[in-house]
Amino acid sequence: MSEKKESCIPIQLVPMPRYEEEEMDLKNTIKTLLKHKKFIISFTFAITLISIIYIFIKTPIYEIKADLQIGYLNNNGEKKQYILDPTYVYLYIKNKYPIRKNLPIIKVEKNRNVKSILTIKIENYSNDKAIQKLNNILKQIHFLEKKKINVIKTFTKAQINLLEKFNQNIQKSIKTLYKRLSSTKNSQLLATYLTQIQNYQQLILKNSQQILTLKKQISPQNIIKTSIIGPILTHDYPIKPKRKLIIIIVFITSFIFSIFLVFFIEFIKSLKEEIK
Repeated sequence: MSEKKESCIPIQLVPMPRYEEEEMDLKNTIKTLLKHKKFIISFTFAITLISIIYIFIKTPIYEIKADLQIGYLNNNGEKKQYILDPTYVYLYIKNKYPIRKNLPIIKVEKNRNVKSILTIKIENYSNDKAIQKLNNILKQIHFLEKKKINVIKTFTKAQINLLEKFNQNIQKSIKTLYKRLSSTKNSQLLATYLTQIQNYQQLILKNSQQILTLKKQISPQNIIKTSIIGPILTHDYPIKPKRKLIIIIVFITSFIFSIFLVFFIEFIKSLKEEIK
């Protein structure tokens, strides 16, 4: 008789559901955190307290902001003649006060819409010191403008002198023509002399108007120096350090780092136990 072979069915271990593993890991994590809660609280509090002390010890930095209108000659509504080119003033400030670590920190920007307006930002230990530095910059620009104004005045006065001498010579020519008028009886010559006199008089009038325009240009009322337009923007509170932001960041960072330390310490302990 043939023997019947009994088939053996292998017994397989049923794996623990994943969610149960995750639940156990979560429980262990919570237990570890609760076990070391005093350390986490103490560490977070200590680091945050140190940051608060540092913030209040550190010297606060304030910032002011002002818009400068570059100086020009007022030409009665005509195109402005700038005393100093706005681009030159921009480069002058930027090169003379490069951005550095030490205070005061001076930043200059061009206005996108108006060529003749520059925006200056100054950081210093107080608003008053920043405003004082702004006034010093203005004085330096005014000194440069004064040199340029003197050049403009010298050149303009030379033009005025030439026009006045030219008018004097024309006046002499007119007197000569009047003498000729009285001594001639030729009708054609009379007409020619009268036309010349009229032309000379129109030229004198034109030159006189130009002289008045040039004199107005260099008159103190029409020389507009570089000045601050609008109010100087100041801050009641320092821009650096940003106390609230720093405290929040330090608190969150120290809290996360304390948790990391707790798990790291536990990991070291477990390694030591395995070695033993």
